[in-house]
Amino acid sequence: MHSGYSWVFLIYLPMSLAVTFIYHRRRILTDSIVFHSFFNLLITFVNFLMVN
Repeated sequence: MHSGYSWVFLIYLPMSLAVTFIYHRRRILTDSIVFHSFFNLLITFVNFLMVN
């Protein structure tokens, strides 16, 4: 999922920058994990809407 070259890179690059920024802002790993989980849930929901 996180490897290879495709258009998905355009989504994951800003997300990875956001996760890095969130961690460096407060130095709390939990905040980055919560954001990453929320982002994954959002992508899953969007994919579900596109299929149905």
